[in-house]
Amino acid sequence: EFDPGQDGQVDWGEAEVILAGERVTVQFFTLRLNYSKARFVMAFPFQKQEAFFEGHNQAFRFLGGVPRRLTYDNLKIAVYKILTGHNRHEQENFKKFRSYYLFESFYCNPAQGHEKGGVENDVGYVQRNFMAPLLEVSSYEELNARLWKACLENQQRRVRGQLHSVADLLADDRSQFLPLPGKLFPACVSYPVKPNGYSQVDLDTNRYSVPTEHGNDQLVLRAYPFRVEILFGDDVIAAHPRCLDHEQDILDPLHYLSLLEQRPGAFEH
Repeated sequence: EFDPGQDGQVDWGEAEVILAGERVTVQFFTLRLNYSKARFVMAFPFQKQEAFFEGHNQAFRFLGGVPRRLTYDNLKIAVYKILTGHNRHEQENFKKFRSYYLFESFYCNPAQGHEKGGVENDVGYVQRNFMAPLLEVSSYEELNARLWKACLENQQRRVRGQLHSVADLLADDRSQFLPLPGKLFPACVSYPVKPNGYSQVDLDTNRYSVPTEHGNDQLVLRAYPFRVEILFGDDVIAAHPRCLDHEQDILDPLHYLSLLEQRPGAFEH
């Protein structure tokens, strides 16, 4: 048994969908509250740290606050090293994330996923009820809008042995949650980058353009789950949708205007 607002569990699962006409495997983040049994699900193209952070961000926003403790497997995006007992040396970025929201983390013993059996069952529940029959969507944005709606509708169910609906019990959870900060944590991973000779910077084999006037500057790339930002100092000088393919050039023609003024004949190409 659990007290309101105190505990939740987090896990990853995967499912197949028809995305923009192609059958693909998506990764989905799921967070389940132990008291009300409310669940939140969000799909991503990968299980990288930026997706892990964004999954939490949107779960906290959906649930209306922050559970005081969350239980995890020993996933590498959170755990740097397993110590004795339930102690862990956490990844620096995850420690910053937890410190921002002030919740406590708890880790299962290695290879003992049943210690968070509630969310383990939720993965199968989502695959059978939210992702079947095969969903057809045009984008991750549409897919996640449908999952948000499904999670909201799912709160009308009544858990066996309870007199009240999940939505009613979630109100009790919210009364004991940690409050949400005014802004969500920036769900990104940052890398120092230097443009190549074509005024592009690299991420995951893809190349993203930056304004040619910054072609010789040391820059910082922020990788979010679905977008990329490039900064010079504190200024965002370029922003692109994140490419989920490989070895692609993502170009903004406006970044090359000053160069095209010098070589207008190159505009066609």
